[in-house]
Amino acid sequence: MLALAVEGKYRVLILSYLQRMRSCRMPAEVYRFEQCRFRFPPRVYLDTNFVLAWYLKGHRDFGAASKLLTELTVQKVTIALSTLVVDEAWWRLIIAYYERDNGQGAWTDDVLKNDSGIPKRYYPELEKFTVALLRYPRSVVLDAPIAASELVQKSKAHIQRFSLAPRDAFHVSMAQACGIDMIITNDKQFEAVDGLRIMKY
Repeated sequence: MLALAVEGKYRVLILSYLQRMRSCRMPAEVYRFEQCRFRFPPRVYLDTNFVLAWYLKGHRDFGAASKLLTELTVQKVTIALSTLVVDEAWWRLIIAYYERDNGQGAWTDDVLKNDSGIPKRYYPELEKFTVALLRYPRSVVLDAPIAASELVQKSKAHIQRFSLAPRDAFHVSMAQACGIDMIITNDKQFEAVDGLRIMKY
């Protein structure tokens, strides 16, 4: 009887431990490109910060981003983007080029209110960027395989569970919906998302 009681006690402890483990979030797997030789999966999702680091030659991470993208090309990896990535990149480029022409810190929330023609003014720059991005070998802009309403619900759940910023939540939802588990990014927020693999550069 004593043996059964002891066995029952340990059984309860083991079950309790397993339940706690199921409820715990396991953080994302994080890698750093320059510190490891890595075999990439067939498809990766590019975050906006990586796209800009690759495109802007004056960016502090330009060299590292260029090397990583070269390696993705060598390994014939499909580089996946979403329309949200392109939208964010366009806006950041507009701001960067506006401040190039008008001085650091010149961009404020009131700039567009006073001059709605600014996006069109920088259209040639946006066109150049977009052509370079979409012509890159094996680049693809993703179409969500799920309904937009479902994407919204998944993103909302990511905000609640992982405390992601709204746009980051949509990035994760899009990647997951398309079966992509690796994001190329230096954004630390993504590290809270269990099931993701993150490649830093």
